[in-house]
Amino acid sequence: DLTLAGLLLVFAGGISVSFGYFLSTSISQALAEVARAAERVSEGEFSARAQVTGHDEVAGLAQVFNTMAARLQQADSDQRALDSARRDLVAWASHDLRTPLASLRAMLDALADGVVSDPETVARYLQQSQAEIGRMSALIDDLFEMAQMDAGHLVLRGEPSSLADLISDTLEGFSARAQARQVTLSGSVDPRVDLVWMAPDKIGRVLRNLIENPIR
Repeated sequence: DLTLAGLLLVFAGGISVSFGYFLSTSISQALAEVARAAERVSEGEFSARAQVTGHDEVAGLAQVFNTMAARLQQADSDQRALDSARRDLVAWASHDLRTPLASLRAMLDALADGVVSDPETVARYLQQSQAEIGRMSALIDDLFEMAQMDAGHLVLRGEPSSLADLISDTLEGFSARAQARQVTLSGSVDPRVDLVWMAPDKIGRVLRNLIENPIR
């Protein structure tokens, strides 16, 4: 009996050691897989994922890591898209500033050189110059506001305002340009809507963009 018990004990010990070895090897390999994926993410490869096998704690750790990596990848993609949009905006702003500047330079040169001298044309040139200056001022205001938004310093001041009046004023401001391009503008607001708590200057800018871009 003692010999049999000893043999059984040795056999059970061998099985336990073997099982422990294979279990520890499996866990070590899984943890090494997570570590390798973490190293790849730390080097900027946000598409790296750890292989998930089984339903144990290590598999749960790999799943959590993969979720974190996916969020980092999405954040990196969003940041790249934002950087690209900023570069495009700078290019567009430069183009939009060059156009009125060139027009202003041509008109002011004509006035300064005496090429234009009759009062009617001079008055028209001055009026057009004021309009171009207004365009540049509005564009600069847009860029400044975007910088405030990026810095988190944009302040929205809400107040009860008439949405119907805001839409009406916006449409009226673009009526001449729309008619020149044979575009019909119309708008309406349900009487039950007004008054609306909003920042009227910001909502007005939204409306102007919505109308100006299609007309252009």
